[in-house]
Amino acid sequence: MQDCTWPFNPRAFFRSASIQPFLGGAKSSPDIPDEPGGGDTSVLAQTIDYAYALVNLTYSTIEGFKDKNGAYVVKKYVESFEPNVEFQIMSPELFHWGLTPEYKDPDWGRMLNPKEAPARQVRSAVYTVKWLQQEHVPFDYYDLVGSVNDTYYTIENFGKKPGAAPEDPPILLQAAPETLMYMPGPIEKSIYYKPGALNPGEVGYDQAIHDAMKPPYPGYNFTCKFAYRPYGWNRYYRADHHPIDPPPDPPDPFEYYEKQYRMRKGLASVEWDNYPKRSLSPLLPPPTPAPP
Repeated sequence: MQDCTWPFNPRAFFRSASIQPFLGGAKSSPDIPDEPGGGDTSVLAQTIDYAYALVNLTYSTIEGFKDKNGAYVVKKYVESFEPNVEFQIMSPELFHWGLTPEYKDPDWGRMLNPKEAPARQVRSAVYTVKWLQQEHVPFDYYDLVGSVNDTYYTIENFGKKPGAAPEDPPILLQAAPETLMYMPGPIEKSIYYKPGALNPGEVGYDQAIHDAMKPPYPGYNFTCKFAYRPYGWNRYYRADHHPIDPPPDPPDPFEYYEKQYRMRKGLASVEWDNYPKRSLSPLLPPPTPAPP
């Protein structure tokens, strides 16, 4: 029953069940029955037959939207977004103690030792999409590992900021090209409803087709993870970067991140893209359509 939907609410997915017996109507069961012709010689066992029980079914709801016809469509995926930060030790050659690196009074400045080098913050996030009740795992799940997005993608449910005015729509987190790197997650055995086995309230629901196709078939749940780096996966931190003069307004927070180049014998150097650019749309949730 895992991941089965509630018959009259396609947004509710089954998660767990528990059974709690009731004492009402209970009776002891004889372990050793009466011997034939021997009278009442049964011995009661330490077991009880319960006539009633309370069965608890736990469901969790899932998001959806209304299509252009006003019918409710279930999103058969769940999302999570986990920001994080890591620290990378910087090169000590560009840092020193004191106002100058000269070792003299009164500052007693000097260059940093390697173990004194500071660490810089590298902020990132992991956007996770778990697809539910899928008929199969697409080939893109395996083929796109380590690839980055080749176009802009809007993460609708996370990173929202209020608009400039109260009536303005919220500002959504928009991932620029090469900022989302795909990493596969686990695959789980699940169920799948064939086309036509729709529940009441879903688009195209038909009672006769529903009754004929209602039993779920073997399917899959699979997880896709997208590591988000705002400065891009094919740009690298350059410690001796020469800042733009005059500096841009507003300042570019990723100015120190640059492309690297690969030399080719007898040919001009080319940009080195360690992470290939591909379309990740088969593994990412599609945009939510505008309400009718």
